[in-house]
Amino acid sequence: MLTAVLEAVARRDSLVPNDWTNVITFVSLRSPARFDRDAFERLRSMMKADYGLELTVVGGAYGCFKLFVRVEHSADGKATMVEVDSSTQPDPDLVKVVLLQIMNSQAVRKELAEAGIAKVQTREVTYDVRTEERGSGHGGDRPIIIVNGPVGSIGNQNTISGTDISAGHERPLAARASRKPGPGK
Repeated sequence: MLTAVLEAVARRDSLVPNDWTNVITFVSLRSPARFDRDAFERLRSMMKADYGLELTVVGGAYGCFKLFVRVEHSADGKATMVEVDSSTQPDPDLVKVVLLQIMNSQAVRKELAEAGIAKVQTREVTYDVRTEERGSGHGGDRPIIIVNGPVGSIGNQNTISGTDISAGHERPLAARASRKPGPGK
């Protein structure tokens, strides 16, 4: 799926998951061509080995290049360092726990940064991997995706694409003084 996402994003397109259960968003400021797959795979291996968590790419979007990553407990039954009730699947707190692991681990942040991931985003929090600053999250069950265009329009329930959202709405005239000379001047 990562290959399909990188190909779609290179075309300035997106692949949006049908199921947003336990999905966290990784935001890159790099072009897809500069995304470091090896560093991302090291991150995935580290999260599985150290925390018993599987990170699976389930979609992505162009713009501030985003990867939508599902977080699940490792299927191999390996003990996890994460304090989550593993009998609950899907686990609504799992994404929050993963974000806390990222915020508390310099090694995990290093792999994210090397992969080209600048920010990690949940509904509640956007965390900057480089500066360690926290801001507000995307606020909904799923992020809004802006694709192809400075203004955009609703492409589907999740995606904003390249047409004008103000189409069909009258725009007010600019309020400025006329530069035409008045009559008799």
